[in-house]
Amino acid sequence: MVLFLDSERRLRRPLRLLLYFVVYFVIVAGLQAVPFPAAVRKPAFLLLVVPAIAGVTWAFRRWLDRRPWDDVGLLRPGAGGLISGCLAGIGLAGMVALVGWSAGWRDTVVGGDPWSAGIRGCS
Repeated sequence: MVLFLDSERRLRRPLRLLLYFVVYFVIVAGLQAVPFPAAVRKPAFLLLVVPAIAGVTWAFRRWLDRRPWDDVGLLRPGAGGLISGCLAGIGLAGMVALVGWSAGWRDTVVGGDPWSAGIRGCS
């Protein structure tokens, strides 16, 4: 048993990482096997996998690592940081869209081969 435990009586780091990745891949494979309708497959998968992996990370930090969540490096910024971050992201995406629109790139090809859009009038 000493072979698998370190001086703090926790699983050694390579074993913790291996166990984490095994649990991670089991969760991802299990959620991919759920038969969602095709229209909501990706959003539903993301809405389920992100909290599941965050929960597994928290559980591993709590019971296998025996370390506090603060050591992960995620701080709780509060509402001000969250709102300003969302506004910055929306503003940046809006500026990119505005530059594309002003440059005349607003027409997009939906479906088909996107590379043939520029060659369409050349034949």
